[in-house]
Amino acid sequence: MLIHALGNERFGILTLCWVVAGYFNVLDLGLGRSLILAFSRLDKSRDRDEVSKIFWAGSALLGGIGILTGGALYLGADKLPELLGVSSNLQAEASGAFRLVAFSLPATLLLPGLAAMPVAWQHQKALTLIRVPSGILSHLIPIIMLHWTNDLRQLLFANLILRIVILLAQSGLCWYVSNLGRVDSIRGAVRSLISDGSWMMLTNILAPLLMSMDRFVLSHTSGPSWLATYAPPLDLATKAWTLAGVGLAVMFPAMGHFLATNRKVANELYDNLLRIIVLWSPAVLLTMAGIGRFAIHYWIGAEYSRSGGILLAVFCIGIYWGLPGGISFSGVQASGHSKRAATIHLFEFPIYLGLLWVAANYGGIFGIAIVWSLRHACDSLAMYLVARRSGLEAAFSGTLVRRMLAGSSLLVVIAVLHAYSSWAGLAFALATCAIWLVFGWKSDPSTANSIKAKFL
Repeated sequence: MLIHALGNERFGILTLCWVVAGYFNVLDLGLGRSLILAFSRLDKSRDRDEVSKIFWAGSALLGGIGILTGGALYLGADKLPELLGVSSNLQAEASGAFRLVAFSLPATLLLPGLAAMPVAWQHQKALTLIRVPSGILSHLIPIIMLHWTNDLRQLLFANLILRIVILLAQSGLCWYVSNLGRVDSIRGAVRSLISDGSWMMLTNILAPLLMSMDRFVLSHTSGPSWLATYAPPLDLATKAWTLAGVGLAVMFPAMGHFLATNRKVANELYDNLLRIIVLWSPAVLLTMAGIGRFAIHYWIGAEYSRSGGILLAVFCIGIYWGLPGGISFSGVQASGHSKRAATIHLFEFPIYLGLLWVAANYGGIFGIAIVWSLRHACDSLAMYLVARRSGLEAAFSGTLVRRMLAGSSLLVVIAVLHAYSSWAGLAFALATCAIWLVFGWKSDPSTANSIKAKFL
């Protein structure tokens, strides 16, 4: 609906505004994760003063960073449209849109800090009751606004108001979770958080840029209108990160706690989540890739369906290889070895940028999609090896590696079939998904029995 109402170029600019807002959200000195680890190691009833110091220190730092980064983006808003290849008739509107993103940055950076306390103490239900409606409304509000205007500045102003409402809701949740009090000084807490988060900050700067760099390269080389074809299947595929996200939301603070108190339990958590993701996520990814052409057809139009279906299958391959890497990455940070994870991302950055540039000039959107997926495979392998070096052990046997290769091969076949027939791709995906589920049920009895006990 947004693409048809806004047009390809306006939609491409809106996508870039979302990416910029998401990217600046990570310029937080690694404080989001540092706060989760700090709270997970404290008892809210016995350590009330320390909890209050950490909360106010984190809020002050994140609010200050939000003001600084918002100011920098505001000053550079006039240059961004020209740099991103926006046509001259839309440059003024695009500049205004980026300025509104700049105004939203203080609230945007505060939100992860305000979520740290509920996450650390496992108040996931209350946090979800805020995040799910807000996530829906952030996409629904622009669609509603289209009845009156297609000006990006007005659409983003409405989202700015929503961001402020979410900020107030999460602030109230923090007060509900812990009875925060006044503190005399937060200097010690500030130094501690910055020290713990310095290497997390580098990762937080590089990792999202690695995730979104492909869009900027495509926009620069071919123009933002190509993002109307490229971005929707990528956004749909990356929803599969939820498969690991639900586990990581619980795993990260638990790992931080148990690595300090009971390393055996920490290793069991790590091993179980890796095994479950490798064995069971292909069922979802095969189905997603199989319905790709139909989903794109009914979502954004028939003219996008063939290329969108192929792209979605290619992205699913990268997602499958990236899921275990996300688990290993969280384990490395929870173990206190953030420097090792940051070093990997620092090494990847120039190589990945160079490959994207080559792919954009010689392979187009499909070349960029292939490079995007290959980067996730390499990153996942590197993170697993670093996790082993950091003391996290997992029974990641040759059997699981063969499963990953098999799942990737099936997704490649679906991508090829989509080039010829949407029905062939769907039929193959559903058949292989059914076989995979039966095979997984027999080969992983512990998880199967757990599913039986909970749902059947």
